[in-house]
This record gives sequence, structure tokens and C-alpha cells, in this order.
Amino acid sequence: MEQTNNQQKEGVLSLEQIRVGAPVETRKLNDLYDELTVDPAQGLSTQIVTKRQAQFGKNILPKRKKRTPIGTFLAQLNNGMIYVLLAAAVISFSLHLYETLAHGKAFEFIEVIVILAVVLLNAIIGTVQELKADKALEALEKLSAPTTVVRRNRHKNTTGLIKLILFYF
Repeated sequence: MEQTNNQQKEGVLSLEQIRVGAPVETRKLNDLYDELTVDPAQGLSTQIVTKRQAQFGKNILPKRKKRTPIGTFLAQLNNGMIYVLLAAAVISFSLHLYETLAHGKAFEFIEVIVILAVVLLNAIIGTVQELKADKALEALEKLSAPTTVVRRNRHKNTTGLIKLILFYF
């Protein structure tokens, strides 16, 4: 019990303190204040904010690993409909090859070429669109700096969302 009180004074929360009880949206606000050791009139001190950010991390989404254009292109080919079209191209090629070898007919590539052209065109268009969307998203992330009002050290301050404290209930 004494260790818990010392942790509360230092601003550190244990997992038992955070994850106790009903879902957060069903709890009373005063119970949450008590559980998170927050005085709504004072807010959190800068020292406690720093400690809790060290404990829980900053309020940022993890960066997704950036794909190369070739990786994006190959991802476009990883699709059930593409598999069906490629299977149709293989079957068409096999049937025309059989007719050519067995019956001496001229080999006709047109169906296979059309199917493969559709697959290739689809993958190219999808890759270009995805690369454009990624660039637009990066530009938005650089422009966007959402803020909110918080109470810190007994004063209301406007701060970036990245400086909020995260809690996982």
C-alpha cells in the first residue's frame, strides 16, 4: 500500500490501477480521476506528464513501413481476381498450345495477351493511385498539427495531441 502511495505521488501508475473495473465509458468521471490520480482543478504537473509519457508512450501512431514502388506493384498482384485472370491466361495458353501441337493449327496468342495486358494495366493503375495517395497522406501529416485544451499545472493550455497522455484501459 505504501509503495502504491509513493507511486501515485511520483505520477507513476501501475497496470492494476489502470485496468481495474468496468469499461471506461461506463464509469463515473470522478472514479476515473481517482483511478488515474488526477485532480481536475489542477490537472497534471509537467513532471507527472513527463513520467507518464515515459511509461505509456507519446500519443502518435506508429509509422508504417514504407513500401517501394516495386513492392506496391507486387501487392497489386496479390488479389483473388488477379489469380483468376492469371489462371484463365494459363488455361487459354495451354489449350491453344495443345491445338497447335495436336492439330497443326496456327498458335493464337490474342486471348492470352489480352488477359495479361488487363492484369498488367490494372496493377500499374493501382500502383500509381496508391503512390499518389501515400504522397497526399504524407503531405497532410506534415500540415496537420491538431491541438486540444488541457489543464496542466493549474492552468488551461492549448497543446498538441502528441503531448496528451495515453492510458490503455
